[in-house]
Amino acid sequence: MLKPHDDSKACLTAFVQDNTLTVVIEMSLASWLVAGTIPGVDREPRKKIGPDPEVLLQLLYRWRDEAIKVGKEITRIAVAYETRTPNFHIATANRWSNCGPARSIG
Repeated sequence: MLKPHDDSKACLTAFVQDNTLTVVIEMSLASWLVAGTIPGVDREPRKKIGPDPEVLLQLLYRWRDEAIKVGKEITRIAVAYETRTPNFHIATANRWSNCGPARSIG
């Protein structure tokens, strides 16, 4: 028997590449590898950083500012991540708990 489809968690906003900074992060306890696509910028940046959410946020803002400089308005930053360590989520939750609530850009 098929389960009914649940749309309650579906995104109701279309993904618009022209104004979305798209970022993927490969996370480990020692370092994070961050890559992205910046609207209006030909290069696809990659940066290895320490596991620090403030440094990550600064990097995302810098990439957003690059898009703004070439005339693109960034209205959304989409982030996907992958972890390599089974206990990573517990360690990250402890580290990020001091960072406060999620932030919106704008």
